This record gives sequence, C-alpha cells and structure tokens, in this order.
Amino acid sequence: MSIALLVPASLAAYSVSEIFYGWYLYQRKPRVGQAATACLLVSLSVHFFALLARSRTLHTVPYNDLGGSMSLLAWLLALIYLGLELRYRDRVVGPFLLPLVLILQAAPIVIADTPSSFFGIELKGSLFALHVTSTIFAYAAFGLSFILSSLFLIEQQFIRAHQWGRLFWRLPPLELLERMSRTGVKVGVVALSVGLVTGFMSTWRLFGTIWRGDAKEIWSLVVL
Repeated sequence: MSIALLVPASLAAYSVSEIFYGWYLYQRKPRVGQAATACLLVSLSVHFFALLARSRTLHTVPYNDLGGSMSLLAWLLALIYLGLELRYRDRVVGPFLLPLVLILQAAPIVIADTPSSFFGIELKGSLFALHVTSTIFAYAAFGLSFILSSLFLIEQQFIRAHQWGRLFWRLPPLELLERMSRTGVKVGVVALSVGLVTGFMSTWRLFGTIWRGDAKEIWSLVVL
C-alpha cells in the first residue's frame, strides 16, 4: 500500500482510538478501554508501515525532512504512551495525548518535503540511524512527561480550589501521574544520552572531530 493511503489510514485509526479513549474517560467501561487500546495498536501498526513506505518512496530514511521527523516523533510518542499504559494499567491519559499525535502525524500532509542540507553529506549506516532514532525517542519521552506533568498541575489546582467537578473525578491519581512522568523522564535521559554518544561518534567518523559547535549539539547537552 502506498504512503498516500497509509498516512490517512493511520490518521483515521488514531481518530477512532481517540474516540474510544474519550468514551472510556467518561464511562470507565472495561470493554471500551480494551477497544481503545486495540485501536491504538492498530494505529501504531499502520503508522509503522506508513513510515516504511515513506522510506522506500524517498529511498532514504523517513526522517530526512521536517515532516518525516514529526511523523516519527508521533509514532514514538504513541508507542511510549502504550508502554506506560500497559505498565501502569491506566488509560485516562490517552484522550489528552492522542490529539498531539494526530497533529504531528498530519504534518507530512501539510509540510512540503524539504530535506535537510545536512543530508547532503552521506549520513547513512546503523550508527547514524541509532543516533537519530534515540534522539527523537528522547524528545517523545520528554514530550509525554510534559503532558503528564501538565495534567498533574491542573489536577492539583482543582484540589486547591476545591473544584470537584466531573472531570476531576475521572483524572488519574496524582501519585500515578507523578510515577508515569518520572518514568518518562528516565527513559528520555537514557535515550538522549545514547543519542548524544552515537551522534559524537558519527561526527568523528565524518569530520574527524566529536564537537562542531552545532546548535543541535549545544541544546541537546542543555536539555540533558
């Protein structure tokens, strides 16, 4: 199947998953939650094949431009969330996360393919692929932690203001949000460390030095 069909199919699958997650947020029916998780699994599978088709169409890695990078970020973001959902057995975060995944996955449709000038250099091989994937994986983990931390602060504000509305009682406990967010940060720190090390190794292989003063290098170290 071509990328022209796979990308809209993945968007449709994520949308259906979002509907089920939103339904579960208000109903808390086990079958609805299971359907939401199943739809997310299908979405991730279709999205993976969309990335694969993109790679074959461009005859290079799927993240050689902004649209492809955002699409990979969306896939990793959904994948990490699914891992946390299965570990902590809570699906309430899904409705708040999937809209961001949908926005990122829709990026290749509205953003023109403009490959990075950095790819004019022959940046190929498993080491470089590991570097890029690890770095984007870290961004996804940190992004998920940001969403979880935002939910924590919103729920904490509800408690301080004594606003016990319907939404409050459907949000996950503060302790769960804290543990999930901390796990996301730990995963992000490890992934970013791997991304930096493999990036320095790739730079050494290509340019004979591990440090070029590039803005991505500087800010990655600041984030770490």
